[in-house]
Amino acid sequence: MYKFFLIIVLLTPLISGTSGKIKGRVIDSLSKEPIPGCIIYLESTDYGTLVDNEGHYFILNVPPGLYNLNAQIIGYNKYIIQNIEVNIDLTLTINIELQESSLELEDIIIQAPPIAKG
Repeated sequence: MYKFFLIIVLLTPLISGTSGKIKGRVIDSLSKEPIPGCIIYLESTDYGTLVDNEGHYFILNVPPGLYNLNAQIIGYNKYIIQNIEVNIDLTLTINIELQESSLELEDIIIQAPPIAKG
């Protein structure tokens, strides 16, 4: 029993975490409804995710440090939070309320060339 306890105590520092996690929920600022499909990412990294149908997102295994968190989807203003700090073995919760964009996208119409009958 003593040897088992000693092994656990000695191995604990080796298996402790080396990264953090970011989670949260993305909703419309007026309706308070979730915004599924919104892209959430950390600038200048490969870390990011999509918001699920209930508006939740998770970014796992983020190395400790300072990051700019971005949220964007067509029809809403881009949202940026600068200098968020990710710490080892901690979960940072960032809930986001996006505002609808006043910018309207124009229609793009492309005509295919006529098919030659032959």
